Parts: sequence; structure tokens; C-alpha cells
Amino acid sequence: MKNISGFGKKMNIKKLIIEAKEHLHETEWSYLYHLKHSFIQSNRLLKVAIKSYLHGIFPWMYKSDGPVTIYKIYREISKIHHVQKIFKNLDKKD
Repeated sequence: MKNISGFGKKMNIKKLIIEAKEHLHETEWSYLYHLKHSFIQSNRLLKVAIKSYLHGIFPWMYKSDGPVTIYKIYREISKIHHVQKIFKNLDKKD
């Protein structure tokens, strides 16, 4: 079995596939829906990151885009049941 390195530890491909399937089962999403959701959220975050850099250089540009976008994303993902579990666990650590 071929091993690949990632995130500071070696994992075999079979284990990665099992973990991916478990995550999709936990989310109750298909692979394609998960992929679409991830790409949309990533693009939104990249867009707001670029706007935030520009705002840092040119303070009159995109004054509220960063906080408003992050707030909207937070509100949307906080409705997802597996994210709710993550948030509860994070709250316990505080």
C-alpha cells in the first residue's frame, strides 16, 4: 500500500478513502454536493481575503465587505448539523 505524506504524518491511501467516506456520511452529502459546497465557500473566502488586502492598502475600499461576508458565511454554516457539533465542542474548550 502506497503511503503519502500530509499534514506532518504519513497516512495510507486506504485510510484516507475511509476517512473521506466517513466525513461524507457524517455530512449526509454526496461527494459532488460536498465538492460544490467546498469550492463555493473557498471562492467566497478568497474573494473576501483579496478585498481585505485591498482595504488595508486603500482604507476607503471595501470598508465593510470583510466583516459582512464572514458574518454571512458563519450564519450559513452554523445551520449545518455537523458544523453545529464542531461549534459545541469548541464552546466546551473555552
